[in-house]
Amino acid sequence: MISIKQTTKEVVLLCGGLGTRLQATVGNTPKALAPVGDKPFLYWLFQYLEQQNFTNIVLSLGHLSAAVVEYCHANYAHLPLQYSIENQPLGTGGAIKQSLSLIKNNSFFVMNGDTLFNIDTEGLMNNAKAWNTDISIALKNKKNFERYGTVELSAVQRIKAFHEKKFTEEGLINGGVYLLEKNVFDSFEETPVFSFEKDILEIKLNDYKIHGFEFDSYFIDIGVPDDYAKAQIEIPSLF
Repeated sequence: MISIKQTTKEVVLLCGGLGTRLQATVGNTPKALAPVGDKPFLYWLFQYLEQQNFTNIVLSLGHLSAAVVEYCHANYAHLPLQYSIENQPLGTGGAIKQSLSLIKNNSFFVMNGDTLFNIDTEGLMNNAKAWNTDISIALKNKKNFERYGTVELSAVQRIKAFHEKKFTEEGLINGGVYLLEKNVFDSFEETPVFSFEKDILEIKLNDYKIHGFEFDSYFIDIGVPDDYAKAQIEIPSLF
């Protein structure tokens, strides 16, 4: 559970993906540096993280990591940045686990480097405290979609199931913003490569207190060309 005495607010930002679906649009540019408006996408994420008062930002990097580090060194010397760089693809779970040595608290956020879901992070922290969760997930209600799977909640906000992608008229999706306790990785101490979504959220769904909380905030995932095009118009108007 989050400690009342916790003074630092930390996030692991997952920026190590290959971005294959976006390569035809942005070429060999890391997704985190894909231009949105006249700025790299990472610029907008940092705007959000600064607004939310994060005091430790760990970039989990893999593919084309040097370009991201160079951009950050040139433009964000004032931010509390650290880097966890994969020598080989570790999967989302392995990438988060490798980053843990750079996280001071037992509780920390995880976000995706190709998604902006500008929730009130204090709200998610308050919900996690109230329900004493191991994993809290920010959820977004969407209509008429097939790109995302859906999340089924119980009456007490506990996640009952993750459903596969299919056309859905209306449902809750996983917005890719998490508040985690470090101990959820204890059973993976000897496992270097694994998926956070599959191997923890789905397979260990009943082993941990995994709750979801809906936020009516702006959400976009730039991982496909159509939504990347939408981001060009929508994101610059947010900040």
